[in-house]
Amino acid sequence: EYSEVLFISKSVGTIIASAYAEKYKIKCCQILYTPLEQTFMFEHDDAIAFIGTADPWSDVKKVIACSKNQFRFMCMRMPIIHWKKKIFYKTLIS
Repeated sequence: EYSEVLFISKSVGTIIASAYAEKYKIKCCQILYTPLEQTFMFEHDDAIAFIGTADPWSDVKKVIACSKNQFRFMCMRMPIIHWKKKIFYKTLIS
């Protein structure tokens, strides 16, 4: 038995972590990197999500729409400057 549990997951792993926490009734905090639509079939009482706007696995607009039912905000990273093949990112909170 643990007093605190943190799940950190990415992409398909966000679905697995969310399903696992729900199935086994684990009270945990979650950090979701590039969650997919199916991630939000599960409740997230204490989570934050980050998504890039160019993730080929995610339909970013649908993921953001799904997340609004559970989260107060979601962090997105958008490329804003291309310079010498380096991309600089701006973090937006929606």
